[in-house]
Amino acid sequence: MRLPVFPFLQRALLRTSLSALFWCCAAHSGAADTGHLLQNYAAQLLPDSVVHYASQPEGRQRQRIAGIVHGKNPAERQALLFVLDLHDDGRMQEILRSATFDFSDPSARTDIEIVESHGNQRFSLQVNARSACGVYVSVYRFALIRGEWRVTGLDTSEPACGPQQQIEPGTEVSRNFLSGKHITREFRRAKVLRTDIHQHPYPVFPLQNFAIFDRRYEQEPTVVRP
Repeated sequence: MRLPVFPFLQRALLRTSLSALFWCCAAHSGAADTGHLLQNYAAQLLPDSVVHYASQPEGRQRQRIAGIVHGKNPAERQALLFVLDLHDDGRMQEILRSATFDFSDPSARTDIEIVESHGNQRFSLQVNARSACGVYVSVYRFALIRGEWRVTGLDTSEPACGPQQQIEPGTEVSRNFLSGKHITREFRRAKVLRTDIHQHPYPVFPLQNFAIFDRRYEQEPTVVRP
């Protein structure tokens, strides 16, 4: 299968096969202690839950951690995002926590694939949804903008079934909620059929109100053509 054109989605699909390794190696040398502390933190937020996280050195005495907590039962799953600082003495300072949102999936085909840190003020969340024609990939981007944590972008890659039922690229969309840039690429038989690039003014999306697969993030812009 040909990898998507968007570099961010290329990295996302490559990371899918490496997520277990990343989970093992994401934290600092005290990974076991960090994992234990975060499991306790997650249990206080949502009982019987799972936590996925990424960390970034904040300084000599603390570490910035961003992640997601969600329930174990796919059919009745609640979730929330968090950003916190872990100090060397074991203290956790919560920077931000989103509202709890519904992430239920009775089919059990949707997974949190990976959380990745991009510095102390940015991180991303990859969600994979399996189907008969491959994996639908959604990569949400978050950043601290002028003192406010926001959802800053969404890249999606939707596969298609080829004439011989082989999995092929279908549609890729990149949305930058800060610049308003909206790029859509459609494929046919693994070749780019059409590319649309235009500007679309997005509202501000606070991280506190984030929800996976929220339709507000995927609203198609109205294209004004001359």
